[in-house]
Order: sequence, then structure tokens, then C-alpha cells
Amino acid sequence: MEQTSLIPSFESKELHSTDLVAAGVVSKLNDEIQAIKTLANPLTCEVKYLPFLAHAFKVDFWDESLDENDKRNLIQSSILLHQRKGTIWAIEKVFEALNMKAVVKEWFDYAGEPYHFKIDLSLEDKEITPGRITQLTKYIDIYKNVRSVLDELIISYLQKQKINIASGGVGEVSCNSEMLEGYESISVGTQKINLGAVGEVSSYAVQI
Repeated sequence: MEQTSLIPSFESKELHSTDLVAAGVVSKLNDEIQAIKTLANPLTCEVKYLPFLAHAFKVDFWDESLDENDKRNLIQSSILLHQRKGTIWAIEKVFEALNMKAVVKEWFDYAGEPYHFKIDLSLEDKEITPGRITQLTKYIDIYKNVRSVLDELIISYLQKQKINIASGGVGEVSCNSEMLEGYESISVGTQKINLGAVGEVSSYAVQI
């Protein structure tokens, strides 16, 4: 954007030129200040600054192989995780930040030994590798209670697949499903709709 001098027109050209140079410097400073404003926000700062921000927020376990969104979420959750470290909430929250769902079962839920626990962990479209399993158990070790012992980590892996939908006119609609009490079966139109989903769910049990 072209700068315009605000100095009265009767002043010298040199003074007008100096004013325009100063205006340009101020404009550049404003741009740099805007970048600094977003630097401390893990959701808006540039990707290259995330490792430094992770250090500033004292993220317990940093891995450059994590997705960008996972890195940002970990940094954002770091303060709360530190405050509630050693609780079930912290374990579930750290996996939530990594876009996973963890269900913790304590020893009295499955007649186990006192202070032992198990975790059912659901991953969606994340490849399971030995390195990832090591990564996951590391998070558990960091955020669990010191006296607690992990008996088993059960990982359920869901891979999304496309759903194919086909339709064709058949002249009538039929329903063979038994409806639950209190619900109505309503048939409209003269088409038969076939829905099919192709997917795969795999479970892995990691004995600790």
C-alpha cells in the first residue's frame, strides 16, 4: 500500500521524504509484531516454531514424527496435563490430544491385582508400528500414577473405507427387519436401496 505523508504541504520535500521512510519502518514493525502475537499460541504459530513452543510449555514427550495437529494439541494441553499428572484423566486426555480414544479399566473393574490397570485404545487411520506402540506406552508411563502398573494395552485400529451406494427401481419396498418397540416402520417410494460398507477393524493386545 502506498504511503502518504501527513506533514503539511508547505514543509520541505526532505521532511516529507523522511516521514515516508519512517512510515514504512513502522509498517514493517507492525507486521513483525503480528507474527510475535501468534508465536505463543500453539494453534496459530508457524510450524517451524512448534519445537521451541513445546520446550517453553514443557511438553513431557516430543516426537517429530507426530502429525502437525497432534503436536499443536499436545502443546495446548501440556499445562493441564502437568497439573493432573498421575490421574486417569491425564492418560485419557493425552490420547485425546493425539486424536485417539482411551478407556482405562482399573484393577477392581476386572478383578485384577491392586493398583493394576488396563487400557483399551482406539486408533483411526493411524498405522500401527513397533515405534508407535513404544510411543504410546511412553505416554502411559509418563502420565500414570507412579505406583500403578499397566497389565495390558489393547489397541483397536479402525481403517475407514468408502461406502458404496447403489439404487434401482424394483416396483415395491419390503422390510424384513424387526422394529424395536415404540418405533414405527415407514416406507416411502418405490426404490430398493442397497448399502454396503467395506472396512477393517484390527485389534492388538500388547502385554506389558
